[in-house]
Amino acid sequence: MSAGEKTPLTKEQDGGPPPEYSQGEYQPPEYSQGDYQATKKPTVMFSPQAASYTPDPLTGTIPDDYLISSLLTIFFCFWPLGIVALLKSLEVRSAIARGDLFSAQIASRSAHKFNKLSIILGIISFVITLGVVLLCQLVWIV
Repeated sequence: MSAGEKTPLTKEQDGGPPPEYSQGEYQPPEYSQGDYQATKKPTVMFSPQAASYTPDPLTGTIPDDYLISSLLTIFFCFWPLGIVALLKSLEVRSAIARGDLFSAQIASRSAHKFNKLSIILGIISFVITLGVVLLCQLVWIV
């Protein structure tokens, strides 16, 4: 056979009939209703204006996004962690808009954690700054 010639097809390659299988060999297992529990998923409805979210029936609430506290910690506390908290707050909102309650809860916990850390570090830095200023005033007077 030369390089340009094609090999002839066999019967299976030619599109011949598929191999015979006997019917009735496989029986799918039967399951009772008690073998699994159906879980209710939250209902998400989208409209062009805004996304609305129906809360989870088990908890009854949607996770808080802590957006206002994130903005306040940026301006009045330790701003680098406030920015991280703001990003997590926006992540909560986008997860709720997608209907992803699990990711929204995780991002909500993170936003809350970063807000707390920003407040704590803001208070610590304020106390240290106040102490340094008062110490400088005291040294300058004496």
